[in-house]
Amino acid sequence: MSQSKHPRGGVLALLLGILHAQPACANSGLVSLDTPRFSLAFAADGRPASLKTKVDGREWLNLADPGPGFYLETRGGARVRLERLSMVNDRLMAAGPDGRPRITCVVRASETHASLRIERMEAVPASREVSLHFHSNCVEPVGLLELDYMTDVHVAHPHTFAAHRDSPDHSPAKTEDRRALGRATVDWSHVWNRGAANPLGGFALYCPRDPQDEDETILRIWTEEGLPHPRVADPWTLEAASVACSRRIPASTPRGPVCAAV
Repeated sequence: MSQSKHPRGGVLALLLGILHAQPACANSGLVSLDTPRFSLAFAADGRPASLKTKVDGREWLNLADPGPGFYLETRGGARVRLERLSMVNDRLMAAGPDGRPRITCVVRASETHASLRIERMEAVPASREVSLHFHSNCVEPVGLLELDYMTDVHVAHPHTFAAHRDSPDHSPAKTEDRRALGRATVDWSHVWNRGAANPLGGFALYCPRDPQDEDETILRIWTEEGLPHPRVADPWTLEAASVACSRRIPASTPRGPVCAAV
């Protein structure tokens, strides 16, 4: 028996019911993720409100169209925005209009980046018909990096940092990388697969100053976020990761994000 293109039954009914529910209450104000380099703020409706670097006060977010933030989506296109955001210590909670569904993320603020890892999902259907997403629109080349195999990051209209900075008209470069102007999304397409051995998913966000700074930021993510790495005799530090990269990347390799070569 073939399956319908548009899901029916309990999953869709649950999501549509939440979608049309009356909000219990709105957020009391901005929720902010603060790092030494930048601050990401969310508005009272859960949408991204600002992404500013502290050294120059530059706004990286497209304020005219910041994107929806966190949301659930069915294969049939029904969406539920997780518009009620709250922050308690290092936990970020994002919930639907009536408080469900809800995800809880552990937030870690590093010197160069912020990481968000999903710790718990509540009332999120464990169904192949449902996926979780985070979507923001930026006007500067923000960096995204997935922290595990349950997470995918996507950027639209890729530009290199150098092309964006050096070109008077911000013309696109030919080389695709993890930086982009425009749509920046994180996708959790396998929220149904919640086996004990699988993480729930996570990503890192950063605002690179230049290609060399991005190299160091990715190395820091590699060493600070508990990601898989080569077996080494000494502790896995930033210096050890740099040495590992230097041994794997030929001297003639053009400068650019090191994650493409390790």
